[in-house]
Amino acid sequence: MFTFLPAFAEGTGISVQAMSRVIGARDMSGLAAPIVASRVKSWGTWSTMTWAGLTSSIGLAMMLMGPPGVVIGLIVWGISRTAYLVSVSTWVADAVAYERRGRASGLLELTWAGAALGGLPLIGLLIDQVGWWAAPSALSLLGAPIALWSWRLGSRLNTQQVTTGPIASSYPDESANASSHTDGGRRSWMVDRSTMLAISGFALQAGSAQFIFFTHGLWLKDTYGFNPMKAGAAIMMIGLAEALSSSATSLFTDRLGKRNSVVLGSAVMAASFAALALFPAPRLLVGLGLLALAFLGFEFSIVSSMPLITELEPENRSATIGASTASGTATRALVTVVAGPLYVMTSFGFTMAIACAAAITGMSMTWFLVAEPS
Repeated sequence: MFTFLPAFAEGTGISVQAMSRVIGARDMSGLAAPIVASRVKSWGTWSTMTWAGLTSSIGLAMMLMGPPGVVIGLIVWGISRTAYLVSVSTWVADAVAYERRGRASGLLELTWAGAALGGLPLIGLLIDQVGWWAAPSALSLLGAPIALWSWRLGSRLNTQQVTTGPIASSYPDESANASSHTDGGRRSWMVDRSTMLAISGFALQAGSAQFIFFTHGLWLKDTYGFNPMKAGAAIMMIGLAEALSSSATSLFTDRLGKRNSVVLGSAVMAASFAALALFPAPRLLVGLGLLALAFLGFEFSIVSSMPLITELEPENRSATIGASTASGTATRALVTVVAGPLYVMTSFGFTMAIACAAAITGMSMTWFLVAEPS
């Protein structure tokens, strides 16, 4: 949505500043993650993913009902996204041994890169040729059948043990112990200092990246005069960067170590932010390259942090995932609320300077204070 933020703001009649508050409210729905995490065991991971897909379709359809529908629909969609992320992360963590979990997370993240490569250009074309409302309409229509297909796939997986392929566990009894990993635990789960610091570092990374997520559509329009169709085409470069980053995660994160990979990705992201802060209006190819590099660094860092966080307290896995999701979501929501007014009142370069400072802080916290699980 951020790539096409100017078109959504113009089409709905909601100003950029007001839209930032709306998206901030959507992101605040991620605070429901601990509640979802506590219910994953009774609901089941695949059932949660299926219902999340169905309700996200409903939320997207509600966006067609005018400004109030945009607000309510985005909040519904945000809750659904949170439920999906918690459940799919829990499933992967329970199904895959830690020493191979970076590979699994990278392969899973390739789906997001595929959406950016194939989906965003089509969305940009729809918005440019039809109108802003065509995008949520098309996604809503696609969501329901995909959710039902997910239900059927989950039913098949529940009847057979996954023992082959890149996401198979190397522990024969791991599936039998999955319930103990996803019950949230009876003791206080956040007892380890490294866990708290890792979650805080994750939140800072997510917050720093949100500055570029929210403002890059505005920046492309104001600096290079991009319309939605051109923005959708340009975003293919970002999709390629995400695909490259996800592939690199699957290949190298387990070898380098999860913590080292998080720090490496954060350093790349911070360097890109610093360059954009110093040169906020470079030549088009340079600007797109720095934008793609920022996304690449973020993806590599955030995907590498997923297996790290899921193993910090394996006996309380879903609760840790829920807390991490909630903290990252709350940080993104806060940044979303301030990023729009900050961009309008100051400049893109100043916004990137703040993003750089947040990225460096999160990177330093992870490097010096977080221990790699053995």
